[in-house]
Order: sequence, then structure tokens, then C-alpha cells
Amino acid sequence: MNKGKFLIGIGIFYIVLSLGIVLIHVYHDFRAKENSEQVLNSLMQEEQVKRRGDLLGSEMEMDVVTVEGYEYIGILSIPVLELELPVLSEWDYSNLEMAPCRYSGTAYKGNFVVAAHNYLSHFGKLARLSTGDRVTFRDNEGNVFCYEVIEKDKLGPTEVEEMVDAEYNLTLFTCTAEGTERLTVRCNKVAEISEEEN
Repeated sequence: MNKGKFLIGIGIFYIVLSLGIVLIHVYHDFRAKENSEQVLNSLMQEEQVKRRGDLLGSEMEMDVVTVEGYEYIGILSIPVLELELPVLSEWDYSNLEMAPCRYSGTAYKGNFVVAAHNYLSHFGKLARLSTGDRVTFRDNEGNVFCYEVIEKDKLGPTEVEEMVDAEYNLTLFTCTAEGTERLTVRCNKVAEISEEEN
């Protein structure tokens, strides 16, 4: 009898622990969504988009706009997922809590890699993308880069060289739900539009 109560107690403990983990993830997702919305509003309301007026060069640095102490390089839009997200200039674990981050490369060089948590408000829905879906990136100078999804893949957590493969113009990645692999979406550029043409 005591053994049965003990096993029930352990079962209840694990259920409560699992629920706690889910609630923590939901809370972080909620905070990340709120932050992204605030930053988007700040970038748009303050009209911090600058117009360069000259031709884009692959050696150009991406212009940075600072909002509440964080440096952003532009806005990533994935219409089919109804996502519009600011992109932080540099990747690190604390920045990932706030918004998607540039992992490496630039939109100008055509080797742009963006990482984000798998929160539903960030890259948690990447698996829903299909070949041909559009993704756009708008830098802080008003240049818009249009991409098309060409493939999805799963990579191991240490396959950094494959992640930053220069064969693709844009790579988006996030952890799988289990956290053992990286869901990777590969895109190639289909157009480049200056803000003045919109």
C-alpha cells in the first residue's frame, strides 16, 4: 500500500514538473513576443530608416539602430507565418531571449544566417514553411531583400560549417522541439527592392 502511494506521489511530482517546464516556455515566448512588438513599433514610429541612395555593395556593413540598449539591423518578415520580427545585430544566448539574431553573414554578401528560439512568436513555426514561400528582410536603410524558401533540413548542433554554407543567400534556424537538432530553412534571393520603389 505504501509503495502504491509512493509511486502515485512520484507520478504527480513529474506531472507538476512537466507542467512547470511548459509554463516557463510559454512565459518566455510571451515576453519575447512583447519585446519584438515593442521594438518593431519603436523602429517604425521613430522613422529610423535611412535611405542610402547609392548602390549596395557586398562589403558594406549593416547599419545598426539601438533600441533600449540593443542593436538591431532590420526587420525579417515571413508573411505565410504572419511573422514580422526585428533582428538583433549579434548572436548570443541573452539576445536570443529578446529577438532573432544575426548568426553570421550579411544580406549584402548573400550569406545571411539568422537564429531564433523556437518560441511560437519567433521561429517555432518554421517547420510549416514550404518550398516557394517568401521571406523578406528590410535593413535599417530601407533596402528590402526578397527570398524564396528552397529547402528545409535538420542539422546536428555542432554542424556549424554546414549551417553557414555560403551556397544559400539566407538561412533561418532554430532548435527542434526536443532540442537535439537544428531545423534549418534555406532561401535564395529572388529580388532586391529599394524603399523608394515601394
